[in-house]
Amino acid sequence: LRGLSISDNPVRHIPVSIQNAKFLEWFNMDGTAVSYEEYKSIRKMLGKKVVIGHDSPFYFEDEEIPCYTEDSTRKDPTSFVQQREDAYFKGGINEWKTFLSTNVDSSALLKLVSNDTSELLDSVVVMFIVKRKGGISNLRIKYSGNNQLENETVRLMKLSCPYWVPPRTGGFHISGWTQLVFKYIFKKEMNKMQLQIIAKNPLPAEPITISFEKD
Repeated sequence: LRGLSISDNPVRHIPVSIQNAKFLEWFNMDGTAVSYEEYKSIRKMLGKKVVIGHDSPFYFEDEEIPCYTEDSTRKDPTSFVQQREDAYFKGGINEWKTFLSTNVDSSALLKLVSNDTSELLDSVVVMFIVKRKGGISNLRIKYSGNNQLENETVRLMKLSCPYWVPPRTGGFHISGWTQLVFKYIFKKEMNKMQLQIIAKNPLPAEPITISFEKD
């Protein structure tokens, strides 16, 4: 048995006999009721050579290696080239949008503008490495128009660390650089202050807009 998928089934537990599948290369259990704790025990049982799909962070928690790290051996790139498959947020565009809307400190950011502001735009451009086994490193600010927006962007990126999926080439995950442009747009509409966030990869990707309102 080299591959097994039980995705989108109401399975709650995985029998330990799965460890007898010595040639198993991938095991997909997305959309099941298997808990994250059981997923971690199965991951340890099967080892990291087996690709396991699960509704969990891509980065497998390792008590000895934090999710976010700095790698002094990697030089910052001067330009970006499109890879066969770019790094992405696990779950895709909708999960990234949900993550941002759930975790952004909108109340603090809306204090940056006064009630008489009609429109204000500031951007923060970040670049980072998505590591082969998950997690990110070498988070760099390429441009920032505002210190508070920069700090919030860094906070969001480090918080999102476990969910970034590295790029692939030849069927294998590799460590790759990517970058995101965060655009924070403050608008006043109908006597309400609105914050919009657009977090977009400059390589071909769909822009995301999230709105918050301040009375």
